[in-house]
Amino acid sequence: RSPAARTRTTCPRSTAVTNMARRHATRPPRRSLRPLRSARHLDPTTHPEKRRVGVAVDPSGGGRDPAGIIGGYLGADRRLWFTHDRSMVGPADKWARAAAQLAYETDADLIVYESNYGADMARAVIRTAWDALIREGTIGEHKPCPLLTPVHSRRGKFLRAEPIAQSFREDHIRTAAYLPEMESEWITWVPTSPESPGRIDASVHLAWALLPPPGSTSV
Repeated sequence: RSPAARTRTTCPRSTAVTNMARRHATRPPRRSLRPLRSARHLDPTTHPEKRRVGVAVDPSGGGRDPAGIIGGYLGADRRLWFTHDRSMVGPADKWARAAAQLAYETDADLIVYESNYGADMARAVIRTAWDALIREGTIGEHKPCPLLTPVHSRRGKFLRAEPIAQSFREDHIRTAAYLPEMESEWITWVPTSPESPGRIDASVHLAWALLPPPGSTSV
């Protein structure tokens, strides 16, 4: 065949390969979090002394999506240990009660909640739930409510979550219990996704609240 014929034959394939390369070149990199399962340390004898305990809440929008409710603590080993996942679908009074109950069970020092939507609504429903548990006798009347700490996420999910994903990879975060749904959200998370899984958001809030800043020496 003539050079021109060969050119006509190979151009479509070359164009397709070039376009594929361009798509991969412009696609944001995604580093696997599958080693997250190796972060499980379920033997209680391997768990360090607790230095600070917290519960984080990512309120659901209108009760249609799961509200993220994640518990954990900062250990004497300077790692964050996730211990509980009480995430649920339901109205505000339900997830607020679940968060307050978890805070009581774990003797939490603080409850971190996202205040992007509803402003002080999340704080009010969590405090109301705590008071209701006291009235019911579930919580002793002299037990103070944990410090309610608002978080307003000004940055995008990728900028907030990627450092926490890296902390998983570097063994700064471990799980002290079997938390399959939280693990699944992290493993399948794509940084460019417009979705905002509640378990990821709540665990990110807790990590930012409890993990010591890089370079610090105190716990």
